[in-house]
Amino acid sequence: MIININKISTYYKIKKQLFTKPSWNYALRDISLSIQEGEVLAIVGESGCGKSTLGNTIAGLLSPYSGNIQFKNQTILTPEINHLKENKELRRKIQVIFQDPYSSLNPQHTIKRIIGSPMLIHKLANYKDYKEKVQYYLSLVKLDKNLIYRKPSELSGGQRQRVGIAKAIALEPEILICDEITSALDVSVQAFIIDLLFELKEKFKLTILFITHDLSLVRHISTKICVMYGGELMELGQTNEIFQNPKHPYTKALLSAVPTLNRNKKPYILKGEPPKTNEIYEYCIFYDRCPIRENQCKLEKPDLYNINNHFTKCFYYNKV
Repeated sequence: MIININKISTYYKIKKQLFTKPSWNYALRDISLSIQEGEVLAIVGESGCGKSTLGNTIAGLLSPYSGNIQFKNQTILTPEINHLKENKELRRKIQVIFQDPYSSLNPQHTIKRIIGSPMLIHKLANYKDYKEKVQYYLSLVKLDKNLIYRKPSELSGGQRQRVGIAKAIALEPEILICDEITSALDVSVQAFIIDLLFELKEKFKLTILFITHDLSLVRHISTKICVMYGGELMELGQTNEIFQNPKHPYTKALLSAVPTLNRNKKPYILKGEPPKTNEIYEYCIFYDRCPIRENQCKLEKPDLYNINNHFTKCFYYNKV
């Protein structure tokens, strides 16, 4: 086990408006899961469910309200302690590739500086050889070495995303958090980026957290899937098991939305609105939209049940 997340909750404070009390946005609510070394964990769910917040919390970019995160059995993040900020050696082992490569790359810096500066800071290169190392990592992501003196604005979206990958890989991480890295790219470029990512995974023995909306992509690239809804973990299991035998009605609805050529397939449509992020739910957060709900679902919050290493937060998973 490389990462263990124990009851993590991450909240955002909502700015107080005139004549109103300050409130909280409950982005993550008691998330617990383990990530094995070398696996590809896909984190899926609708917009606003907390996927990116979970990735940023694991990377130490956000501090949790409660709970803790362990890296190789060492506690690295609690509400009071953020070892990822204090320890450079530890920080470089968990790297994030962001959705928008243009906003995550400094527009005033050259590609040489964007990739090279972190290597100098972490003492993975010196001033004599870091130019050659930058060119080496550019070649790994299949970019021309002569691009080192260009700036992000002079590159295409796909090239900028590859620079972001090269920047992350250059720090020799053990975990890559990929936050919607293909969503802003053309379909042909998306396929290239995914193939490249998995070449690098094999070369550097990486563990990958892949945050995405694209379930058709998830089926082909992930080993395990984490389904989130309203900041909660609703279902967790092996990819094939999730697709063939979902144990939560929300997961079933997500899977039914995947495009297919089967005209006889009927969509599993959910009615109602997503949960409010500024409210605390003492009962099942999916209750208002659930097609198989019972009175018990309104009276208490379900635990994360374990059915042969297939986890689901539903009292009536046998009815799904």
